[in-house]
Formats: sequence, structure tokens, C-alpha cells
Amino acid sequence: MSDIPRASKIYVNGTILTVDELNSRAQAVAVSDHYILAVGTNEKVRQYPDLLTPIAIFTRRAYGRLRKSG
Repeated sequence: MSDIPRASKIYVNGTILTVDELNSRAQAVAVSDHYILAVGTNEKVRQYPDLLTPIAIFTRRAYGRLRKSG
């Protein structure tokens, strides 16, 4: 069994402003119950789902509030 937590939803192909010290940008985010599990490239974030995890493709600008886990 893997130690990787499972996301409840994954968003890919976007431009995500991480608001970290370097103001980095990412392509994808994995979330679980309104908490961020991972932010990064589409490939990195796609490791978090199981077969039933929905994957959403960013198609427009969206704003939301998510809390970082841990």
C-alpha cells in the first residue's frame, strides 16, 4: 500500500499562483476535503488519485480558498 495520500479532486492544465516566497507558478493542484495535498506540474500532481478521483481541467480563471494541509 502506498503512503501517498489520495486526493478527492485534481485540477490540471492551469496557472496557479502559489504565493510562496518566490511567487512561483504551477500547472496543477491536488486537494482533499478543502486541503491542498500537492501543487506542481501535471505529472507530479497526477500521482495522487486513485481510479475514482475526478480530474478537472482548468478552462477559465477561478478563485478559491484552500488551506494547506500539515
